Amino acid sequence: MVAGAALFALFVVSYLVSVRSAQGQRLDSATNNFLHNHIGSPIDTVLGEIARDVGPVLAFVVVGPFAIVAAARRRWWALVATTIVAVAPVIAWLLRRSGPDRPDFGVSLPSNNTYPSTHAALIASACVATVFLWPSRPPQVVLVVAAGAAGLGALGNVVSYAHLPSDVLGSLLLVAGATAIAMAISGWRRRVIVDSTNTFDEVPSSVGVDEYGERDSEARRWWSSEGER
Repeated sequence: MVAGAALFALFVVSYLVSVRSAQGQRLDSATNNFLHNHIGSPIDTVLGEIARDVGPVLAFVVVGPFAIVAAARRRWWALVATTIVAVAPVIAWLLRRSGPDRPDFGVSLPSNNTYPSTHAALIASACVATVFLWPSRPPQVVLVVAAGAAGLGALGNVVSYAHLPSDVLGSLLLVAGATAIAMAISGWRRRVIVDSTNTFDEVPSSVGVDEYGERDSEARRWWSSEGER
């Protein structure tokens, strides 16, 4: 809970600095220009299509089956965690639409509010949901791929001229805060470790009994009868 509150506080601070201050707007503009100058065609086009078109659709295609499997296995705590994280894109959409216009400090930036990015929040939350819904303890490669996909989704929204760097940073902070809250409420980390431990502990014991239990019992009876003779 504390981690979630801290991340939400950073989300607010990021908004106040990058949107409501002149220095923050200049830094945002400089970062935006740097990315556009160093990421050109066709990479910017591909990243933009992934972030704006393919990513959101693919998110539902990937998360949907995992959610169905989790429900079938009655992993309700994983579904609770996923539901909490799924609220983040909705909050991002509401904040972006209801936020006041950007103050004019003479920096060449859009006058309307664009903080945070809904698309970046949607892709990031889908990546987190996939990790939450993974049937077993997620391997490292799943965590790396999920983090990379969230990062590419954020970058694609910038290089496609849809959002500023501060917008996608806010989205990532928002999703990270929701993730921390979801883990605290659902106990996801503890439950995944316990489930994985039980799975590994149960398999060898059952195999050992099936393969050797009967023969060990027969051997003990044979040696016992030899001693009595």
